[in-house]
Amino acid sequence: MTLQDVYFIAEIVGVIAVIGSLLFVGKQLGQNSHHPFRRERAMAKFRNLATLQKFVSVHASIHNHFNKDRHLESP
Repeated sequence: MTLQDVYFIAEIVGVIAVIGSLLFVGKQLGQNSHHPFRRERAMAKFRNLATLQKFVSVHASIHNHFNKDRHLESP
C-alpha cells in the first residue's frame, strides 16, 4: 500500500464523515422547526373561550381604570 492509496482512503472516509454530519444536522433542523414560535405559544393559552373571556374582562377593567377620560384632557 503506497502513500497515495492511504491518501485516497482518507479522502473517502472524510467525504463519508461530512455527508453523515450534514444528514445529522438536517435531521436536527427538521425536528427544531416544529417548535411553536413565541406568538403561537402565547396564543395557545386562549384556545379555550372561557380563558379568553376572562383575560379580556380583566384587561378591559385595568385599561379603563388607567385611561379614564384621557381623550378629554388638553395637551
